Amino acid sequence: MHWGDWNAISALANVVMALTAIVAALYALKQYRHSVHLQELQQMLEMYRYADALLHRLVTEVTENGQERPTEHQARSVLNMLSVHERLISDRLFSSRVEQFYREMITIGPHVDMNNPFSQVIKEILRNNQEEFRHLIVSLRAHPDTSPLTEW
Repeated sequence: MHWGDWNAISALANVVMALTAIVAALYALKQYRHSVHLQELQQMLEMYRYADALLHRLVTEVTENGQERPTEHQARSVLNMLSVHERLISDRLFSSRVEQFYREMITIGPHVDMNNPFSQVIKEILRNNQEEFRHLIVSLRAHPDTSPLTEW
């Protein structure tokens, strides 16, 4: 190759630009993946913080009021939270990792403890308000760890 050959120099410049574009695209993809991962973590943390604050408030209310079991109003606040999260999942606004985190978070163990008074109240409300909570009921039935809440 002779440096006076402008076609060769132009071809080299095109190769350098193409390689630069490929490196830039790979970097952008890496940054995108990192951004998605951070967004998933943020969603999980927000979900956890909200659920933790709600449950802490409910436990405090039940304890301070000397209740043996939560009231319907208290249980409905949890059902409303679950309904919102289920809706976000059904609209595919959460990734599969965030959905998995949510499913594990709401059961806090391998399955729902039906001896827990709170679970019993939730089940009663769902059974007595099947039309209102129809979408949530379908979703809870679809998962073995939460299906006991919908067995009536």
